[in-house]
Amino acid sequence: MIPLPLLLLILLIVASAQAGERSVNVSGWLNCADRAGNWHQMSGVHVTLWEEDLSFNPAFDPHDIIDTFGPTGKNGKFKLTGNHSEIFAVRYFISIDAPCEGEGEDAWQHSCHAKEFVTKCASRYNGLQPKSAFFTHRFEYTTDGAELVKSEYSLDCGLGLAFTDGFTCGGSLCKGEWCGHPSD
Repeated sequence: MIPLPLLLLILLIVASAQAGERSVNVSGWLNCADRAGNWHQMSGVHVTLWEEDLSFNPAFDPHDIIDTFGPTGKNGKFKLTGNHSEIFAVRYFISIDAPCEGEGEDAWQHSCHAKEFVTKCASRYNGLQPKSAFFTHRFEYTTDGAELVKSEYSLDCGLGLAFTDGFTCGGSLCKGEWCGHPSD
């Protein structure tokens, strides 16, 4: 059995090896697919950059909010910047708060066919319909769970992509280049 002081020293060394301060720049745009597979830029969306607690508390903590952006304009673009230090390694993720109702006849919400978005916006709690749908994306991880840690990310995010019904982002998986996004 390892003596407690030695075990604590080992843990401290391991933690400090992964510790540090990390800056990140995240930019991108938000889109939603309609039934025909056409993309519509998501305006009016609030985007938040979070620091992900990898240590003891995986829950959302308001102290982990690093930057906010919004609402997005007609082109659905956003830009976030963060700098954070932790005892353990610093990892980031984003959340979006997408309004369920849009202004005007051609608002993206009327054509968005993402099942999870439609379901969240149609649900009722105590007889009230929600005003927005909340989604998160861990952009520093690939789909198979491998870490993809960089200082800059260009994300192309969408609701209702062919391989998922919820919210997901590409771009980080394409190492900062888009893999087939519609023109600006």
